[in-house]
Amino acid sequence: MIVNLVKFVTSASVSTVVSNLIKMSTPKDLSLVNKGMVMIGSLVLTSLAGDAAANHVAKGIEKRFAPKPTNEEK
Repeated sequence: MIVNLVKFVTSASVSTVVSNLIKMSTPKDLSLVNKGMVMIGSLVLTSLAGDAAANHVAKGIEKRFAPKPTNEEK
């Protein structure tokens, strides 16, 4: 449950940062077609970055807090 919450917060945070970077670097005087392409590209890129960051954090949590094998399990 906690891992899912951390993944959600990480994904949302990274997606917000990436989206803001795209907005800052996109010119205001784009044609309607280019605005649509930027919007679609932004959505895809923010989703990919957020998902990758969330998975990276979740793997780190699982490695750090995974139960240690006992002598019987080895």
